[in-house]
Amino acid sequence: MASVGAIKERTGQIGAQDRAAGLAAFQRFVTDTLNLVEVDPGDFRTAATLLDLPITALRAADALHLAIARRLRADLATLDRRQGMAASHYGIGLFSVG
Repeated sequence: MASVGAIKERTGQIGAQDRAAGLAAFQRFVTDTLNLVEVDPGDFRTAATLLDLPITALRAADALHLAIARRLRADLATLDRRQGMAASHYGIGLFSVG
């Protein structure tokens, strides 16, 4: 989230106050709502399988996130269009982020 805010501020899309407010809101979300899970060894095998299918052209980290969401039957929150398309392709729900 810090990276997103920094990019938005550098490109003039938001100001420093908006960046700070967004980061504070994200920190509250992490503290109050976010559930952390461990990566299972099987997630790496699933991610490798997802990478083998050229239709999605995923990056390794994106495939790992999809593999974990798939295992947990969780919706995925992403702003990455390619990752979102891959999630839809694999039947992984998308959580609306904006």
